[in-house]
Amino acid sequence: MCPQGNCADQPVPNVQVIFTDLTGDMRTAVSDAKGDFSTTLPEGTYSIRLHGVNPVLPQFGATDLHPMVGPTELLARNGDSPTLNFRIFSGIA
Repeated sequence: MCPQGNCADQPVPNVQVIFTDLTGDMRTAVSDAKGDFSTTLPEGTYSIRLHGVNPVLPQFGATDLHPMVGPTELLARNGDSPTLNFRIFSGIA
């Protein structure tokens, strides 16, 4: 925890990245120890939601995480390999 100034970004493992298409079908990827994840999605439009334990507030258990930066939607096209980056709100003021 950094007491003052800007805290350095840290990877967050075990975050579920949930992709939901327009019909409600969901696909999930889980971040690894380096905060990386990958998945293959059929072509379509997806909403994106993050779910996991906030490392600064683990006492609250798994919950929806609220990215300060990152996409909330994805248009997947065959052959694309987009890179998605998220910055999760930690609760540190």
